[in-house]
Amino acid sequence: MALSRCESAILRRDRRSAGIAAPTVVALLWLGFAPACSTPSLAAPLDTWRKDLGTAIYLSGSATRLASIAAAKGDYGRAYAVSREASEMTEKAAREKAGERTVQLIKRNESQSTQRQIDELKRRGEQQAAQILQRELEQRWLWTLLASVVAALIGAALFVARMRHSQRQLQALNAQLQLSENDIRALNASLEQRVQARTLELHRQALYLRTLIDMLPMWAWFKDTQSRYLVVNQALAEARGHAVEAMVGRSDGQLFPAPLAQQQRFDDEEVMASRQRKTTEERVDDDGSGVWMETYKAPVLDEDGAVLGTVGVARNVSERKAAEAAREAALSEARQRSEFLAQMSHELRTPLNAIMGFAQILQRDRTLTDRQNRALKIIDESGRHLLTLINDVLDLSRVDAAKLELHPPIGYRGERRKILLVDDVMQNRAILLEELSSLGFQVAEAANGLEALEVAARYQPDLIVMDLTMPAMDGLEATRRLRAIPRNAKLPIIAMSANVTAETEARSRHAGANEFVGKPDRESVLLNVIADLLHLDWIYDGAAAQRDAAIEQDTVRGVSSIPGAS
Repeated sequence: MALSRCESAILRRDRRSAGIAAPTVVALLWLGFAPACSTPSLAAPLDTWRKDLGTAIYLSGSATRLASIAAAKGDYGRAYAVSREASEMTEKAAREKAGERTVQLIKRNESQSTQRQIDELKRRGEQQAAQILQRELEQRWLWTLLASVVAALIGAALFVARMRHSQRQLQALNAQLQLSENDIRALNASLEQRVQARTLELHRQALYLRTLIDMLPMWAWFKDTQSRYLVVNQALAEARGHAVEAMVGRSDGQLFPAPLAQQQRFDDEEVMASRQRKTTEERVDDDGSGVWMETYKAPVLDEDGAVLGTVGVARNVSERKAAEAAREAALSEARQRSEFLAQMSHELRTPLNAIMGFAQILQRDRTLTDRQNRALKIIDESGRHLLTLINDVLDLSRVDAAKLELHPPIGYRGERRKILLVDDVMQNRAILLEELSSLGFQVAEAANGLEALEVAARYQPDLIVMDLTMPAMDGLEATRRLRAIPRNAKLPIIAMSANVTAETEARSRHAGANEFVGKPDRESVLLNVIADLLHLDWIYDGAAAQRDAAIEQDTVRGVSSIPGAS
């Protein structure tokens, strides 16, 4: 235990006077230095303890008080050591100078005193521990508060720094924004100029296009996917009896009669669906004049292939149709005349051949009179003259008649082709079967549209000749169903009908037929159509011409062999 300066001085003084060898704590109390050190709690009971208990008890009490002092200073270990030392000195002194009773009193007193001191020490220790805990809590709270203040200061500093950084960035962004606004203004001005220039250019192009299509001697138009007119030229508007502005934005159904509008709509949808061009010829009777128009239609596609609408042009082909009709009538008349003359020539040649032959035979008879010989000579000369006239007529018929009729093909070059004949009349099928089989075709038959579908699926022909009027299923429906099968998309189909009208031909073509041939059929017409669709190269037969020449030569030889013939 560390002593104060006052205690050390008293200890040195009294040790010499009392003869105490060691400066023990008990000795200090025995010497009574406490009053000199201004310790009221120890000085008051010293006299009483000296009188009643003697030196030992006094020393024990002094040690107890000294232990209290040490405990008050917080030195609990020192207080316990002093108390222990005082107890041992008391026991020793009591054994030496006091009796048994005194010793017991001293022990009891010491026990009670010690217990009180221990309780007091515990109480003070708990108080000090509570105070220490409170101080620690206060210190922790202070440190926490200090840390919070420091963190707040650091956060405020960071916030201020960020605010300054943000302010600098905002100033930079404002400067960039100002530059961008200037650039945008300049760009807008440039774009406005370009838009104006482009608009002017488009306007000029529209004027050029309008001038171009209005100068065309034919009808021209553009339609959207709903068949509404986007652009029409002046010729179309005048022909239809409307103004250009009245037609733009309107459909055929709003401008024309229902049958014509439906046909136009059907053609537009077909062109947009197939994405292929289409050419049609139709008779227009809007004003009762009845003109023929040839129409070309095509789809309009964008860069991605999407259909935007249709474009079309149409021209008046009435003069051409009239010329074709006149030519066809003339050819028909010439063909009929040539056929008649050829037939008559053949009919005249046969009896003439008999007359001239028998005249030659009779001239060989030696029993004939001169009068009879002169008569046979006249007959022979007249026959030869008539033969010359017949040959001249036959040559004229050869010039007028079709070569194919005089020299029909006996076959074709290349691989054998398969043809399917569809007709409900057996005689019609038999005639075509005989004609086509003789030329080398492989021919199959069907009596109606349903059979045609079954045979076509099994036979897979190269070409189909389809009659239109049949029971169970007509030729139009059968043609449509055949076209719906992908592998038949390019299969050549020839429609045939005794109802030879433009409407029937148009219906057959809309159903999917490639060509139309009327009945009764002339062999040459059908064969020409078949050759065109299958790209055939005919092998022609010159036997007919050779046969005619042989007949003539035989007749000449027979006449020349008659005696007296010149």
